[in-house]
Amino acid sequence: MPYQHESAVNSINELEEPGITEDSVASTDGVSIHYQVQGKGTPALVFVHGWCCDLTYWEKQWDPFAEKYTVVSIDLAGHGQSGLNRESWTIPVLCSS
Repeated sequence: MPYQHESAVNSINELEEPGITEDSVASTDGVSIHYQVQGKGTPALVFVHGWCCDLTYWEKQWDPFAEKYTVVSIDLAGHGQSGLNRESWTIPVLCSS
């Protein structure tokens, strides 16, 4: 099933910090993938952290880029606030999230 941006946007929750929203969306194998969005503008920039960290890896870049672009940061499955209930942890499965 392809990622459905509309459904994700419809369920975004406002964080305490103004201008930042967060939510989660189900990956293709049902694992909850946490993300946050801030800023407005095009193109949208998607920040994906490396292994053994979470979306806060990018926190110093959020504000400068959000002045001009929409910034989307995600927690990969098994990291941060994303789900741990994945059965296969191969690169193809991670990429399909």
